[in-house]
Amino acid sequence: MDTMDQHRAKLSRRLIIQTVGLSFVMMLLIIPIQYLRDKHSAEQQVQASMTQIRDGYMPALAAGIWNFDRERVALSLKGLIQRPFASYAEVTGDMTLSVGRKPRSALQVLYPIRTTDGKHLGNLAVAFDETAIADAAWNNVRSSFVTLSIYTLLLSGLLLWLVQRTITSRLLRLSNFAQGLRLENLEEGPSLYLERSADELDQLTKNLLDMRNQLATDRDALRRFEQELARKANEDQLTGLPNRFSFLENLYPAMDRQTPFALMFIDLDGFKKVNDSLGHSVGDELLKQTARRLRE
Repeated sequence: MDTMDQHRAKLSRRLIIQTVGLSFVMMLLIIPIQYLRDKHSAEQQVQASMTQIRDGYMPALAAGIWNFDRERVALSLKGLIQRPFASYAEVTGDMTLSVGRKPRSALQVLYPIRTTDGKHLGNLAVAFDETAIADAAWNNVRSSFVTLSIYTLLLSGLLLWLVQRTITSRLLRLSNFAQGLRLENLEEGPSLYLERSADELDQLTKNLLDMRNQLATDRDALRRFEQELARKANEDQLTGLPNRFSFLENLYPAMDRQTPFALMFIDLDGFKKVNDSLGHSVGDELLKQTARRLRE
């Protein structure tokens, strides 16, 4: 695996961990809210059951007690505890009868049983299992959590693919391009495609391309400056002939080789008189003409 693949793997793993982790943290924060909502919904079902008991069961119970019909009362009580979260029902008064099982934690409601003319026949006690209400809420939360987990994983995978396609892959191209920015290979460096979508990454891409062009311009100027420095260091500024430094650079290697070579010394007779009588400008022109003749 090359360096670019390693960077892609590290970035992908980091994105996966952060995306999935953040998603599950958000789900964990949602769990209490979901639990409270589901519990409130279960409590609303209990309230609806209370209304149905008062409006639908009380007349039948009153008629059964008035007629001392235990079978009819028992049947009514059995139907009553079929309501959501109702686990126990008891009639006391002129007739005593109970069905179901009393829960440990209960929401108990007491209803007076009266005939149509208002005669009191006894009381109906109904116990709603609060543990069952909480369990139902938690069951809904667990079911929702599993469903949300699946959706979250699918959504995380989709988001990761979109991020890699729109951001990560482009960042890797920019990184690879930046690594290739060297003065010696600006022409042969990796190409960079500008998508021109006018986003931040395209602006960064444009800046990198401008930087490469500027580097190429600065490199060419630096090379010309270096060549000019080298020329000035080895040439006489007046005549353009090799100077003392250039002469010594060629003389010492020739001496070290210990091979025969010729060394000629040329002098201009009367040059001091020219400078003294005609001026240094004329002397400089004499040196230039002499250099031209030597070249020819």
